Amino acid sequence: MELSPTPENQASGQDIYELTGCLTQADLAWLNAALSALRADPEAVRGRAETSGRANKIYLIKEHTELRMKIESFFAQVFPFDRSAYSFYSANFYDLYNSYALHCDNLGDGRGYYQAVIPLEVPPQPTYTIVFDQTASENVEWISPFYRKPAGYKPFHNKPIYDASWFGNWRDEYRISEEDGAKYWGPAWAETFREAYKGFSIKCAYRWSVGDVLIFNSRFAHCASDLRQLGIEKKTGLLICLERKSR
Repeated sequence: MELSPTPENQASGQDIYELTGCLTQADLAWLNAALSALRADPEAVRGRAETSGRANKIYLIKEHTELRMKIESFFAQVFPFDRSAYSFYSANFYDLYNSYALHCDNLGDGRGYYQAVIPLEVPPQPTYTIVFDQTASENVEWISPFYRKPAGYKPFHNKPIYDASWFGNWRDEYRISEEDGAKYWGPAWAETFREAYKGFSIKCAYRWSVGDVLIFNSRFAHCASDLRQLGIEKKTGLLICLERKSR
């Protein structure tokens, strides 16, 4: 059985699901307790060193551990998919200090994936995961000359691209409104992102809310709204990747 959108999600865009208020306070309490334990475990922390241009921290949830099995069992009841149609590929908590730029996490090896974003700690200021309507068949990261990268920067796993027309549904025109640009990227919109994201359009802008789950197909390009430009110090979440049967 293929994974397909539920009827209520057809209008908002195929392969994107916003599950609102589906986690209880008890659910969130055990997830945050698990995160606290992983933060204290040096083997679980995969820091992204400043020398590579990333200050964000990833806390891996290893396969076959009690925590991983508990997470898989719990979210199998939350996700709007037939359990026989997918398997859990990976899971990790993360602290995000620096926004990630537009990229696509599709692995390009014939397998299909969904990503589930579960907010756990949300700043007072609105913060978003932005999904674009452009798709890619490979794991790529858009590195624009307008998006400043430190010397020696190398993407993790991603193949850097400099020609945005590589993405499907890209057109050589401005497609993001000035209002949305300022909303999601603050002053950096005019300084950097208006040109960097020229030709892309927004498919979904999910505002982070504790208790929600956002799920989208990994072939869509996506990014975070700008943290530093909007005065956000940090946000914390759980990321689960699901491997699905090829369409």
